[in-house]
Amino acid sequence: MSVAVVEGGEETAGALSNPSEEISGVDHETTFLACQFFGLVGGHNFYAGKPLYGIVNLLSFFAVPLISYRVHTHLFFGGREAWANLIFGAAVINFIRQVISWQIDQYRIAMGTFKDGKGKLIRQFTRIPKENVSSVDQRMTYLLSLFPLGWFGAHFFYIGGELFWMARTLKMWILGKRSLGFGLLFRDQSHIAQGSFKDSEGKIICPSYMQSK
Repeated sequence: MSVAVVEGGEETAGALSNPSEEISGVDHETTFLACQFFGLVGGHNFYAGKPLYGIVNLLSFFAVPLISYRVHTHLFFGGREAWANLIFGAAVINFIRQVISWQIDQYRIAMGTFKDGKGKLIRQFTRIPKENVSSVDQRMTYLLSLFPLGWFGAHFFYIGGELFWMARTLKMWILGKRSLGFGLLFRDQSHIAQGSFKDSEGKIICPSYMQSK
């Protein structure tokens, strides 16, 4: 099943951009959360039935830095500083590549374009009445929620909820709980991905692939 926008008690057509594509039975919310918290080590890939991708993530996160450190140390104290710096640079580039890949996977899961190990799309199952669906674009809302823009409430300004964001931020500063900012930002991203984030009018910003026509 997929997210269905309901109109007059009947599901509207066009749940899939390509009718030949199949929907996975893998839970969308769990996949997204696995990517949010364990994506750098391939948690979402293991959960979605893609162990080879998960193993690559694990090796990139643990093995590559460890090997790079050992090789870098050996070369550096062996008087080959140029090669040592090259190895260090390669390790840094690998980490940046992995972080970018993690964010791309998170975005794909949120947009409903991430596939499981059988090539089926992992999508949300919720049904949303059409009159409750917002015209705000979920894709842009999610992109604006990413750090650092999301930290400054860009996604709230986009949907017209800047007053709510300001009140929430002020409350965190007054209570001395600024560290909660990242937790709340992660929560916002999860709600946007699941189609449970609301605009300033209280309407649901559902996944882009199910925006009402």
